[in-house]
Amino acid sequence: MKVSWAETLLVLNDEFREGNVSPRKDIKRVVDEAFDRLPSREWKVKVRSDSAAYDQNVLDHWESRHWGFAVSAEMHQQLKQEIEQLPDNAWHLWKMEKGGVIRNGLKSHMYPRGKMRKKTAVLIVMWRSG
Repeated sequence: MKVSWAETLLVLNDEFREGNVSPRKDIKRVVDEAFDRLPSREWKVKVRSDSAAYDQNVLDHWESRHWGFAVSAEMHQQLKQEIEQLPDNAWHLWKMEKGGVIRNGLKSHMYPRGKMRKKTAVLIVMWRSG
């Protein structure tokens, strides 16, 4: 697992793990350690992760530190049901990419395991057209 400072590409924390270790293990600690290595000043932190960080405790922790984050989400049943019940006008075109990839967004209060959250998140759904 590697955490880097986006503007400089400097690696702030790095852990080599054996193949049988879950990518979710200690992700909160590894990111916190990386933050602690930044020069002392006010920082606007934004974390981007794959679904390894899609965990209630991790997201609550980052939110409590007032960090922005973008995390891939696994399509659990409750989230799928909420998406299927939305009217077409709830979706807003976010971006159209080469190869017919469409990214649409909507505002959602859903969190991992279907827990509702106080603040609204933007949910991005990606699919290929045609």
